[in-house]
Amino acid sequence: MFPDIRMPPTEAMLRGNVVHDILEATYEAYDGGDDVFSLFPIENDNYDDTIYTLANLEQQRLDAWGEEYFKPISFEEKMSVYDEENDVVMVGAWDGLLRHPSGGLCLVELKTGDLSTGKLSRVRKELAFYARMINLLGLFEEEVTHFMICSSNCTNDRTAQSLLKSKAKEVFLGDNGQGLTVIEKVNKRTFNSFEKEYKQVIADLKAKDWSPNWSDYFCGMYCDYMVSCDDELHGSGNSPFDD
Repeated sequence: MFPDIRMPPTEAMLRGNVVHDILEATYEAYDGGDDVFSLFPIENDNYDDTIYTLANLEQQRLDAWGEEYFKPISFEEKMSVYDEENDVVMVGAWDGLLRHPSGGLCLVELKTGDLSTGKLSRVRKELAFYARMINLLGLFEEEVTHFMICSSNCTNDRTAQSLLKSKAKEVFLGDNGQGLTVIEKVNKRTFNSFEKEYKQVIADLKAKDWSPNWSDYFCGMYCDYMVSCDDELHGSGNSPFDD
């Protein structure tokens, strides 16, 4: 109804902005050494537990990977590239891009909410989008071989225990009852699944097909526009192209 007015930021958005800004400042300040924890401003009145957890998780990664592989080679940089195959322009800003100790590039996505197996799957699709961008940009000789997903507020023990059972994944847990980082090698199934959905979304956009993708769970639980969307599904809503 008000396309030119931005809604006030939610608490989750505020926390996300703070955490992203702090991590960006920490990466810029890091110039080597075996201590990154002290670079984080832990004494933050509103988000001290979140920042402490993030500092703890990144210190664990530094300890495991060593200073040579700690600092990202690219982070929080908005980029765009023309995808000639699909005749679209891809635009995105990944949270971080690392060189993995075993070779290849590792894409980083930072989340401040909880993590479930379903959410992990959706984040992988987001990272697959960035991986396609990186391949098209041709800025690096290496290809994206790993994904790193970091949540400073994850308290889902079921997700943590499931990830810990996988020998193919590197997992760090916060020491204060929250926080999780998982680093995994990307398989072809992830890229193939993304490519299929990516092409379908592009086809729908070009065809101006705005049909809602209804989900009884997600729509009912999280969407403030569920009632309006339900009208569209049953053909009782007004056309968006009408005057």
